[in-house]
Amino acid sequence: MKNSRRQFLASVGSLAALPAFPAILSTRSPNALLSHACVGTANMAGGDLKSIASHKRTHITALCDVDSAFLAAAHKRHPDARIYRSWKEMLEKEGDRIDSVNVSTPDHMHAPVILAALARGKNVYAQKPLCHSLAECRAIEKLVNEKRAVTQLGTQIASWVCDRQTVAAIESGAIGRIKHVWLFTNSGWFANGRRAWPLPADPIPATLDWKLWLGDQVPCRPYAKGVYHPRMWRHWCAFGSSWLGDMGSHIFSPVWLGMRLGTLGPTAVRAEVIDDKWSATFREQFW
Repeated sequence: MKNSRRQFLASVGSLAALPAFPAILSTRSPNALLSHACVGTANMAGGDLKSIASHKRTHITALCDVDSAFLAAAHKRHPDARIYRSWKEMLEKEGDRIDSVNVSTPDHMHAPVILAALARGKNVYAQKPLCHSLAECRAIEKLVNEKRAVTQLGTQIASWVCDRQTVAAIESGAIGRIKHVWLFTNSGWFANGRRAWPLPADPIPATLDWKLWLGDQVPCRPYAKGVYHPRMWRHWCAFGSSWLGDMGSHIFSPVWLGMRLGTLGPTAVRAEVIDDKWSATFREQFW
């Protein structure tokens, strides 16, 4: 299969200078440029786009974003790229004109776009967290194996020296037998996420396709200014996974790798949840 001949190349440039450092795929022809499509173009997606485009053998062929303001800014930097608001339309129309896709959207849209791209034989770079459920993870794993696709997850901090040193210290036994692990962060912006329910229904910005932003798997809800788009969606379980899916993905990584928890355990998990005292109505909507 043509996908099996593609290999990841190391991304170029200073890692410290870029917000995202995805590896770059080689094309089916050693002398050709990689034809790449981006789903998402601003914020974290903008970092991914910048890093991917920095590779001299990469051509940004298509750009997709539900926010026309973000899309216009990205198109200004890549004027020869074809632009789309709908990722479904992009994948349908681009067909064999693209080799790979990066999916840098709110979390709830990761799996639908990844699965659709893989089904079309595209290699995929996806932002973390990969999915919203284990079922989605297993569906992606199955399709990756069937298509023999090359994939990478956006956990770039795992390549930093601090993480590699931690993994090495754990694996070598230098810190002894591990009985407890405490993970923490000083990132506090989630603490400001509580909102009175019900939320106000605000006018949808002219640049935003709210229906496309919600996707097919989330029940329709009114747009609320400053609550969902472009960043605060992480507070809501319908769209994100709060701290766990944001900083947690990075902080868990060295422990997961060093202790080989993906293959050697854990054999049991206990979760302690603090009651936030929010109303039953809010809790129902939140989840």
